[in-house]
Amino acid sequence: MSDVILVDFQTVWRVPVFVRGTEGQIAAIRGPEGALRNLNEMGVSYESTLHRAAKSRCLAALKRAGTCDDARDAFVDAVFESGSLV
Repeated sequence: MSDVILVDFQTVWRVPVFVRGTEGQIAAIRGPEGALRNLNEMGVSYESTLHRAAKSRCLAALKRAGTCDDARDAFVDAVFESGSLV
């Protein structure tokens, strides 16, 4: 049961999303791959519905099963909810 998932890691957003990290540093998230990494590293005690939706939409965008704009919108909602949107 070894499936290969084709992923496009070159997908970037026209406008980056700026987020504050756990140590106060500001990072520019430039696409769904960076957003997915940020969501996975986010220090939350639970995953909210918006957090799970953002992960799902970012993964879909990387697999070309969803749009990059939907992934960005979902990511912005999730980081706004967590209080890390700059």
